[in-house]
Amino acid sequence: MISLQSLGVGRGKGGKRGRSKNKLNVKEFLYSVRNEQKEIDELNARIYELEMSLLPSGIRYDKDKVQTSPSDTVTDREIALADYMTLLEGHKDELAKRRTQAEKMIQKIDDPFARTILSMRFLSIKKYSMYDIGKVIGLSEPQTWRIYRNALRKLNMIVNDSLQF
Repeated sequence: MISLQSLGVGRGKGGKRGRSKNKLNVKEFLYSVRNEQKEIDELNARIYELEMSLLPSGIRYDKDKVQTSPSDTVTDREIALADYMTLLEGHKDELAKRRTQAEKMIQKIDDPFARTILSMRFLSIKKYSMYDIGKVIGLSEPQTWRIYRNALRKLNMIVNDSLQF
């Protein structure tokens, strides 16, 4: 069961197209899942850079300062690497939970085209444009946008109806 507390984001601000403060904005939640993946990718890239800088061949004598002071840059890099790795593990755990919730939400839609569009848009690692998604499933870009908007509307109704007591 999906709850507002478990999702933690996307409550409507009220007054806009009739949304009340207790309703969940599904689009906002799905975008937060996609953005979490971007943050993980950025952390992975930073970790890779730090790992490469710790290798003997990673020191560029023409650009990196050779250690002439008592501060130990290698130790600083190792500490930064450990910090990033800890942060990455936390993000991965959170993303796994949120992706599972998003997948369950998307599976509640009956239309297979709509499920495919939402999955490719929000859950795929590669960021697809609506043109690309339409090409994959054999629809034009305007048709893909129409199905996408309708799917988000339906998903908002499904999720918010199930949240009401």
